[in-house]
Formats: sequence, structure tokens, C-alpha cells
Amino acid sequence: MTPRTIFTLILKIIGLYVAFNLFVFIPQLFSQIPYLWMNPIDTSEVIMIILGLIAIILVYFLLMRLFLFKTNWIIDKLSLDKHFDQDIINIKLDSAAVIQIAIIVLGGLYFADAFPSLFREIVTFLQQKEMDVTLARSYGLGYMVFDACKLTLGYLLITNSKWLTLWIEEKNKSKDENDISIENRENL
Repeated sequence: MTPRTIFTLILKIIGLYVAFNLFVFIPQLFSQIPYLWMNPIDTSEVIMIILGLIAIILVYFLLMRLFLFKTNWIIDKLSLDKHFDQDIINIKLDSAAVIQIAIIVLGGLYFADAFPSLFREIVTFLQQKEMDVTLARSYGLGYMVFDACKLTLGYLLITNSKWLTLWIEEKNKSKDENDISIENRENL
């Protein structure tokens, strides 16, 4: 395995982590809507909040795209594969296997994190329902939805890890083929 391959794997794992955090951030964002609805604020503040959230989501998408699909560009720009004593490092791992393991581990972490939180939110919601606390009930309902989405995402990552790995590898191959064809046209 070359240093370039190792850095490609590391950057793709970071990209997967960023992508999964994006998919956790979006449901968390929607879980806050009942709270904002119950506490009206100035229109200019709402616009600033919305613009800030759109900027955050765009940064997530940019980072996800860079780390998952532009890994060769990052390695070239940062010269990560230079200055190694050995050209080949003896590690016998398939890049698809490492990506699939990373997806399963991240899915398991999300599932393990969301399950107790969802259970706690359900119990709290039922307790507050008996006390008839309307604001807290709507706020807790948002977190229940968030935790349910996170639990579902973890489950889907675990069960569909092979498909996600194939999709990432396919996108990366098509991107590499396009880069090679552009280089061949430039050399002519």
C-alpha cells in the first residue's frame, strides 16, 4: 500500500464522518422548530439564523464533497504523499473494506448513542404529558424526532454499508476516469 492510498483512506473516513454529522445536524435543526415557533423573535433575527444555518449546511456539503470525492486533489495540494522513505508500506487492506468498516462503526456509534437518548426522551415526554407542560412537551417532541432519525440513520448505515461503499467507490472511479481523460486530452 502506498502512502497515497493510506491518505486516501484516511480522508475518505473523515469525509464519511462529516457526511454522517451533516445527516445528524439536519434533523436536529428541524427539532428546534417547535421551540422557535413558541418563542417569536424579530424578523431580522430569523433571517440571520436562517442564513447562518444555510452557510453551515453549505460548509458541511463542501467538506463532504472534498473529502469523499476530491481526495486526490487534497493529497496533491497538501503534498501528503511526499517525503516518505518507502514508496510502498506493507499493509494488506482493501480500501473498500476499510470504508465499509468505517461506515459500520459510525452507524453503530449513532445507533448506540441514539437508543438510550430516545428512550429517555419518550419517558420524559410521557411524564410531562401527565403534568400537562405544553412548552416542554413540544421541545421534547423535537428531540424525540431527532433521536428517532439518528437511530434510523445508524440502523440504515449498518444494514446498507455494502451499498454505500460501492457507491463511494463508483463515484471515485468515475471521477478518476474523468481526471485521466482530461489529462490525456491536455497531453495531445
